[in-house]
Amino acid sequence: MNNDKFLVSWKKGDEGFIDQHCIHFQKSEFECKCNKDHEQIIDIRLVQGLEYIRGLVKKPIKINSGYRCGAHNATVKNADPKSKHIYGIAADIVIPGFDVRRYLKIMAILKGKGFNGFGIFLYEGSRMHIDLRPESECYLGTALW
Repeated sequence: MNNDKFLVSWKKGDEGFIDQHCIHFQKSEFECKCNKDHEQIIDIRLVQGLEYIRGLVKKPIKINSGYRCGAHNATVKNADPKSKHIYGIAADIVIPGFDVRRYLKIMAILKGKGFNGFGIFLYEGSRMHIDLRPESECYLGTALW
């Protein structure tokens, strides 16, 4: 993953928005859940995509998981050791009142904005994974689970 020019970093506990144009998402929403004091990273394009979707759906988007350090990722059930969360290019989200049909519409919108990895989790509450993995890492251009 060589998209360093899009990465925003901060120290855990720093307050404020990720970016001046992304006014609905605080840094704390994307922080690793491990409670260790280390650098946090997130790709600004991920946050911009979420900001765009929030504007369309007119509902808050809850970030269940954003950045994960490698040590924390290793403790997450069924997490890929090369999870896109480690690189700051993934988020697991919940949009209140959304079901599979509506998440699929979100997927179609984000696919046109550079997002290529998607997962819809039905058995753990209705939530969605989105990421900015390169198209070259996807079968037929999209990773879906």
